[in-house]
Amino acid sequence: MNDSIRIIRAAQQNGIRIPQDLAVMGFDDIAESRVVTPELTTIHVPVHTIATLAINRLTELSEGHYIQYTVKSLVEPTFINRQTL
Repeated sequence: MNDSIRIIRAAQQNGIRIPQDLAVMGFDDIAESRVVTPELTTIHVPVHTIATLAINRLTELSEGHYIQYTVKSLVEPTFINRQTL
């Protein structure tokens, strides 16, 4: 369980309504985001895409394709609007 879900539960135990009294937003779009009530608004990070880019780069390096400059890749996150904002 992550901090955002802990905040939701603690708020509810103290009579604080989500999102009417308190807005909560998570990051990483973990599976629990969809099963907590209300469902957690979050940012989805494409971990599979990041892993694929890393593996491709490691493969290039292992094949001797060394580049003497920093390689940067832009991976776009997605806003997942659920029920906590």
